[in-house]
Amino acid sequence: MTAKLREAEENLHKAEKHLKTTMFRWSADYMSATPYLEKAAEGFRAGQDFARASSTYVRLAEIQHKNQATFRAAMHMETAAKLHLQYAPKQPGAAKEYYQTAAAYYGETGELGKAAEMLLKGAAALEEVGYTDVEKMYLEACDLMEAQDKPHFAVDVFRKSASFFLKRKAYDDVVANYAKQILLFQAIDQKENMYKAFVSIVVLHLAKPDVVAADQAYMRHLQDDGYLHTDECALSEDLIGAFKRGDEEQLKVVLKKPHWQYLDTPIGRLARTLTMYSTNKSRPAMPQPRNNPVALKPAPAVASPPVTLPVPQTSHQQHEELLEKLHPEMVPAQKPAHEQEEDVSFDLT
Repeated sequence: MTAKLREAEENLHKAEKHLKTTMFRWSADYMSATPYLEKAAEGFRAGQDFARASSTYVRLAEIQHKNQATFRAAMHMETAAKLHLQYAPKQPGAAKEYYQTAAAYYGETGELGKAAEMLLKGAAALEEVGYTDVEKMYLEACDLMEAQDKPHFAVDVFRKSASFFLKRKAYDDVVANYAKQILLFQAIDQKENMYKAFVSIVVLHLAKPDVVAADQAYMRHLQDDGYLHTDECALSEDLIGAFKRGDEEQLKVVLKKPHWQYLDTPIGRLARTLTMYSTNKSRPAMPQPRNNPVALKPAPAVASPPVTLPVPQTSHQQHEELLEKLHPEMVPAQKPAHEQEEDVSFDLT
């Protein structure tokens, strides 16, 4: 054991004495234990024992929180999270909890901006070690900045959160994020940035792909009187028009325009990947060849009742006339009138 570690152990032992209750001391003396815990935590870190250093910083932060030194408690909890990721990067769950606790401590002091910043820093650090379950941290950071009611400082947090959701292709979440950014830009009267957010929403809808939603969003944006005469409006109109007509060549022309470089970098990159097919799939569905139609199964035969057609009734005279017209040779010739037999009747009375 090095001298640094031995010194850290001694300071930790002294701190424990002040934290224990005795017959004459009914409550722990947090104030007296704090400096010894600080020296112990620093000694463990200097001796490269990051596990002991992390746990000691956590205990120090909890005690400082009880001493009403909440700001310093948040700082030490952040240090504990960083040290935990150094010695146990494959077990980041505890570090996530430490970052969230530090943010909560900053929130108690009224520093909502620092609390949101802590959540973003923690999410980024966790992503670096392969931990991806940080969506809630980004959403909480945005909620804190909305509650702070300082739109100038909130924009950067929303942009970082949008970039995170865009990497995960959670386009609906990014659309909701940009909708809130529009409200922020309206509050600080930044029309240009608001119009860029309009175009970004159209691009996100087309990336899903949902041309109808993109068109509806574009029509809502036209309610802003100044938007109609901007380059962003023309860009949105040309982009949606190309999709409506299914014109791939026109789409390529629109995507080559230099205006895309003035949008947020992730949105500009996404726009250049747009095609007539869905961009969130590996490849479009292959159309069925025309010369090989799908064979349809014949419908099962259903027995139908026999249909009885009415037979027209003809008189004997009509039958003879018809027979004479069709087969005159079959009709017997009539005898002359003088050869016809007379009806002779005898009167026997």
